Amino acid sequence: MVEDRRTKITDNVWSGWKVFILSLYIIIILVSWNLLMTLCNIGLVSLPIDEFGYDLSNFPTRQSLVTFLSTDTTDENPYTKDYDCKEYAADLKKNARSLGYRIRVYPIVGDEQMTEYKSLMEQHFNVTSSGPGFGHVVCKAYIMDEGLWVTIEPQGDEILNCTIGGR
Repeated sequence: MVEDRRTKITDNVWSGWKVFILSLYIIIILVSWNLLMTLCNIGLVSLPIDEFGYDLSNFPTRQSLVTFLSTDTTDENPYTKDYDCKEYAADLKKNARSLGYRIRVYPIVGDEQMTEYKSLMEQHFNVTSSGPGFGHVVCKAYIMDEGLWVTIEPQGDEILNCTIGGR
């Protein structure tokens, strides 16, 4: 009886250590991943290739982003019910990728983010958005020498010096 009790206590303590070590291992992996992604985002570390085999990098200067946008023709595509903001953003990302640049697609959802986006576009570019505005898709790019994430409107190549939603 006493032996069984000692075995149960020992097993419980050992299983507690197993849970602790497993939790610590998971935390270390998550912290390491987040650190790697942060270093990649600010340009200190670059991942050698993306999932399609392209060597991608952030834009070194604002001028390199402006040059890319001025030569890219995504904004000249006609807007249709089958080719809307999602396709503009995906094509801009694909075209940037083909030149070795990293651009992210970013959905704007919710009334708060849409109101913020529309307000910024009106303030900076005198662009008034029409329609109910339930959501939208834009792109984000990181400019290394400024240490700044910018929002790109792929339908018109406007650059906002912020990301929508305060992130």
